[in-house]
Amino acid sequence: WDVTRLSCCRFGHGMFLLCLESVYKKLTGQKLQYEALLGKPSLLTYQYAEKLLRQQNHNHKLSTIYAVGDNLMTDIYGANLFNRYLAQQHAAMTTGAKLVAQATGS
Repeated sequence: WDVTRLSCCRFGHGMFLLCLESVYKKLTGQKLQYEALLGKPSLLTYQYAEKLLRQQNHNHKLSTIYAVGDNLMTDIYGANLFNRYLAQQHAAMTTGAKLVAQATGS
């Protein structure tokens, strides 16, 4: 199966959610409220994958994580989203360390 030869878009998680929301609203008259969404490109999915990688690596430092996928709209987007999250976490840790150093005169 070659997804590049499809004549139309592929329906995935987003289409399922659209259908679910429509049915829920029709049956209850209320908008469906989510607490969390899992699956690609959800940040929670990538955070969980990182947790598993750390466990399998016996909590040693991970220097590089590769994401492999077949769909630009979810796999690449999700990997880039997770990369931005990691960069923000690193920046926050670096800023915190600088503030501690300044406060202690180090």
